[in-house]
Parts: sequence; C-alpha cells; structure tokens
Amino acid sequence: MQQSKQSIYSIWIVFLVGTFFHELAHFIVSLLTFGFPYKFSIIPHKDEESGGYVVGHVKSFNHAWYNVFLISMAPLLLLPFSFFIYKSFFDWFDTTIINFFIWIFIIVSLVFSSLPSSIDFKNAFSGNIISNIFGALVFSAIYYYLFYIGAFEWLYFKILQMIQS
Repeated sequence: MQQSKQSIYSIWIVFLVGTFFHELAHFIVSLLTFGFPYKFSIIPHKDEESGGYVVGHVKSFNHAWYNVFLISMAPLLLLPFSFFIYKSFFDWFDTTIINFFIWIFIIVSLVFSSLPSSIDFKNAFSGNIISNIFGALVFSAIYYYLFYIGAFEWLYFKILQMIQS
C-alpha cells in the first residue's frame, strides 16, 4: 500500500503541469457552458468507487444536455493551445538551451494532458444522443476552423521539414 502511494505521488510530481492544464480545461469549459464549477483539485486521492487513484478533478453543479460532452472532452482543446505554443514560444523568449527544454516540456505536457481520461469518456457519453451530437458538432467546428486557418497544414510541413533535415 505504501509503495502505491509513493508511486502515485511520483507520477503526480512529473505530470503536475499537464494535470493542471487538463483540469483547468474542464474548469474553463464548465464555466463558459454554465456548468457552475465549484471544486478544482490537482491533489491525488484514492477514489472510493473504483479503488484507484484520481490525479485531479473538477466538480460542477450543472451537467446538462448541452454541456456534459463539452466539459468532459474539454482537454482536447489543449491540442490547439499546444500548437500555438509550438509555433510562437520563441517569439516571446530567447533561443537558449534552457528555453528549448522548457518549450519541449510544455508542449509534451500539453499534448499528453489533452487526452481525455477514461472517466472523461464515461461522463461524455453518459448523456443522451442529442448532447453527444451537439458536443461533437461544436468540437468539429473548432477543429474545422483550425484546419481552415491552416494550422494543421503548417504543422505537417514543419514536421516534414524536421524529418528531412
């Protein structure tokens, strides 16, 4: 039991930044969609229901048909944010080896934390079919906009350029 606690806290320290942004995405989307968030935590604790550990969580008062999918899938919005950091970090900061490692750490943290957890998927699809379709349409619109402005094409060519050099 002690080994399990040590392991979860070691993981928590390594993934603290990603966990913070993952939960912050839930919190912000809950706020914007009138979910009325009331609890935000990035402190790991044992879940009585599953017996496993929860690294972070956000609780909201209002899970309705129009927001449950959006709140649950909110971490996916970290992908465009990580793209923005990828593209513009060195516009703000000098190109030094330390800043390079900070840049890599931030991008990796954001990309890994953008994956919804199993609980997020369970909550997202706990609503009715209308809420799932509505949420999927909203996310599709966001990603279509990113495609329209050329974000994915730019990223593709940057990766291709790095591979070829």
